[in-house]
Amino acid sequence: MDVNDSAVLQEKDRVIVLLNETAKAFQFQVASLQGQLTLATNQLAQRDMVVHDLQQHVQDLKNASADQNSTIAGLQSQLGLQKATLDEVEGQLKTADAEFEALRATFEAKDTVKCIKLNELIVRLQNEASQLNVVIRRQDKQLQEKATATVTTDACLSARDYSENQLISLRDDAIEAKAKELKLVTDANDGLRAQLDALEIELKTKALERQSQNLTTSLEKLQVEREGIREELSATRLKARVEVEGMQGELIQRRTKQYELTLKLHVRAT
Repeated sequence: MDVNDSAVLQEKDRVIVLLNETAKAFQFQVASLQGQLTLATNQLAQRDMVVHDLQQHVQDLKNASADQNSTIAGLQSQLGLQKATLDEVEGQLKTADAEFEALRATFEAKDTVKCIKLNELIVRLQNEASQLNVVIRRQDKQLQEKATATVTTDACLSARDYSENQLISLRDDAIEAKAKELKLVTDANDGLRAQLDALEIELKTKALERQSQNLTTSLEKLQVEREGIREELSATRLKARVEVEGMQGELIQRRTKQYELTLKLHVRAT
């Protein structure tokens, strides 16, 4: 019995030792598992923080994208308004061109009427001058005939009394005065004709110069205004196009980055 009891006790001691060793091994494994659990918990918390940051960043990108879309919509609206303004300005230019053409036609018509009236006046004055020349030539002929008749009469008469000689002298004085008057009228007529010719040339020259100068000035002014408006419109279009292209490029970059972050978030979540 003693031997059996001793053997039983030894077996019990051996079992107790094994149990103690097993318990220590379990405790060590539990401690290791607790450490792993703590590490996993910390990693999970960090992952949650990263996920939260990524979600916040994605939301920020969405907000920025919405703002960018709103800005692009505003720019597109501005482009629409600018296009409407351009169309309006082009319409005004066409209207101005039409008004200018109408004004030029009116001016040319008025100038033509004035030239016609001036030519009619010149023709009338020339006709009057021609009639005056006819009268002068007729009077010259009459004076010459009277002078010839007077000389013939004086040659035929041999004796005259004093009164007849006085009458002849008065007649000669009258004829001489009339000849001087006719000469003055002839000189005045020649001067008038020269003045009419000079006036005709001067009026035609001035009319043509004035018309050419007015048309040139108006055309140059319209051309300068048109070029200025076209340059301003081109600059506005270019500026708006550059702004829109820049914003569209930035929007594409943000959307690409947003897609990459979403993909990374999905990978980490899985």
